[in-house]
Amino acid sequence: SVPVPQPSPLSLDGDMTENFEFFERSWRNYNSATGMDKWPPANNERKVSVLMSVIGEQARKKYFNFELTQQQLADPDAALDAIKAKVVVKRNLMIDRLDFFTATQLSSELVDDYKGRLRSLAKVSKLGNLEEELIAYKVVTANKWPHLRTKMLTMTDITLEKAIDLCRAEEIAARRSQELGSLPSSSEVNKVFKTKGQPKQKSPRCKFCGDYHEFVKGLCPALGKRCNRCKKKNHFEKVCKVKSKKSRRVKQVKEEEDTSETSSTTSDSEPEDSEEEYEIGKIFDNSNTGGSVLAKLNLKFGAEWEPVLCEVDTGANTSLIGHECLVKLSGVPDPELLPSKLRLQSFGGTPINVLGQVKVPCRRLGRKFVLVLQVVDVDHRPLLSANASKELGLVKFCNSVSFDGPNIPGTSPDQKQNIVNVHRLKAQQIVNEHSRLFEGYGKLPGVVTLEIDPDVAPKIQPPRRVPIAKRSQLKAELESLEKNGIIVKETAHTEWVSNIVIVQRGSGVRICLDPVFLNKALKRPNLQFVTLEEILPELGKAKVFTTVDAKKGFWHVVFDEPSSKLTTFWTPFGRYRWTRLPFGVAPAPEIFQLKLQEVIQDLEGVECIADDILVVGVGDTLDEALRNHNKCLEKLLCRLEEHNVKLNRSKLKLCETSVKFYGHILTDQGLKADDSKIAAIRDFPRPINRKEVHRFVGMVTYLGRFIRNLSANLTHLRELISESVPWKWTAVEEKEFNQVKSLVADIKSLRYYDVNEPLTIE
Repeated sequence: SVPVPQPSPLSLDGDMTENFEFFERSWRNYNSATGMDKWPPANNERKVSVLMSVIGEQARKKYFNFELTQQQLADPDAALDAIKAKVVVKRNLMIDRLDFFTATQLSSELVDDYKGRLRSLAKVSKLGNLEEELIAYKVVTANKWPHLRTKMLTMTDITLEKAIDLCRAEEIAARRSQELGSLPSSSEVNKVFKTKGQPKQKSPRCKFCGDYHEFVKGLCPALGKRCNRCKKKNHFEKVCKVKSKKSRRVKQVKEEEDTSETSSTTSDSEPEDSEEEYEIGKIFDNSNTGGSVLAKLNLKFGAEWEPVLCEVDTGANTSLIGHECLVKLSGVPDPELLPSKLRLQSFGGTPINVLGQVKVPCRRLGRKFVLVLQVVDVDHRPLLSANASKELGLVKFCNSVSFDGPNIPGTSPDQKQNIVNVHRLKAQQIVNEHSRLFEGYGKLPGVVTLEIDPDVAPKIQPPRRVPIAKRSQLKAELESLEKNGIIVKETAHTEWVSNIVIVQRGSGVRICLDPVFLNKALKRPNLQFVTLEEILPELGKAKVFTTVDAKKGFWHVVFDEPSSKLTTFWTPFGRYRWTRLPFGVAPAPEIFQLKLQEVIQDLEGVECIADDILVVGVGDTLDEALRNHNKCLEKLLCRLEEHNVKLNRSKLKLCETSVKFYGHILTDQGLKADDSKIAAIRDFPRPINRKEVHRFVGMVTYLGRFIRNLSANLTHLRELISESVPWKWTAVEEKEFNQVKSLVADIKSLRYYDVNEPLTIE
């Protein structure tokens, strides 16, 4: 018989509906070709095993073997249906069809790209036999050339192929015109005047919009629009014949969906760089006592104006109000809300439920505004965003800050370096006095017990095969760990057995536990980790740094025997269990962080994130900071030696004015981005799938503190991460991709926040 190749594994990239349909067809063809469809029912379990093998390791890992029941494991069709229910997300047909019928060709999008986008949207919209006709309808009515749309609508024999050909011809004509340096492609050529004034237009000026265009029905941009002055339709404010009332200047403050800028409904508003300043009025700064900055504004929620205390938050991108607060201020138990498309999240990333929005009249300094407030499902007083606060005159943004650091009279850069070198020698002497910290493995006092959820049944994983080429390295590492008491042989029965992951590290390997099922049963201590944002304000006067790294940090933690037996794992040389905390256990980071924080607590000038310890020297002068640094370093090493904590000598950075710490560069001048991360983003190739876009956005977000308004510059790329959005890469995404890379290339350093300096709200 002819050997039949196995079908491709289930792809996890792109549209999962398409991926599963393709896999299902391939699986049924494979059944027919191999004769499995004729197997007796007694072989159904074997058939399901073949299905699980063919579907691929990545899919099994991601969906935890699809958690099939015993009944589904005995029925191939039931197993396939269960897998489909796991991987295929139920779509909203109405939303899919709305996306199709509202899709228009972008100004920089080629017609073939637009056609492909329509096909993707039509497929999920389930248009049936009308798919081709509706795609042709969209190409005819939603292409980017108004005159071409008018022309094609007059053609009675228009088809999809003809429409595409006409659009391609238009694209070629526009491209040729641009190459020849001529005017943009158009059906008319205007006369060129040599005078400096405005050239006479061929078409008369439109009395509805004030611009020059042909009088074709539907072509005027003012059609259907409402005038901002008289509130009537079908004309713009600049051609309105109603006299404006200059004494009534009303500005509308709102946040757009795709930008953080503020729009206004008046044409005589102040420019952004205006030097005019206003008296702040009643504003209350409670930040020193842990509160917030409040401003009293006259707002009109009902029939009367009333003073309301509003919170000023220059870090917020949109203004909001809690629903309960809105009910109290308006006096209406169920106030009417306008629809809102915004999605909000807190500083920590937690989503905030948006119920709608309201427009609230506001009076300030003799002027009227309309505040657009997002109504959220939390109890919160009115909060004003950065743009709203700026528009209301509550804050003024400063575009540049200059700072003159402390100057040491008569000290040149060379002399400063000499001072550092002298104190570095003293620091090295301190390290040499504690040389035992760099020998062997550490062991913190006490033992740790892993807590298990009793509702989760124990699981013994099937042993995973180890490649022959890795076995010698694995055996050597196991012998070394057993010799040092990190692991021990286990011959008795244990209820939990896991596999391991072998990570290549130079000429050797690192063994990590892979307890997929055990991690589901382990209870985590839920420790709040120290973050870099909490450490940075403490570095206001920092001038010198030292970083030390705990050697095999997790191995400092000792298990009791029941917890040790939970970590039993397979190897080709027998079963072993960990006596120390291994890599891969879910609560390991919290357990080790808690133990290490107990060791270094109350030490001045010492900070810790994970297994990285930072020693800081602070002072008004460099010499003072260096003396303070060596004092803190000695106290730290004494404390670590007392608790038997071991350090990695190769990662010791001693007495430096600039060190790399937790992905950033700490200097005596401020915080800088790591050049290697900037280079990685700058040289990042154009993404070709959703996974690469996700990786790029993650890399850029890590440097988000250095880039102003980063979220506004990642709008389209963030949308591509979602599985519900069809994959596309047009000129819009390309422009945003290059713009973000340009912003990263221009990153500057940030000064440390000093709590003792005066605070200015911008």
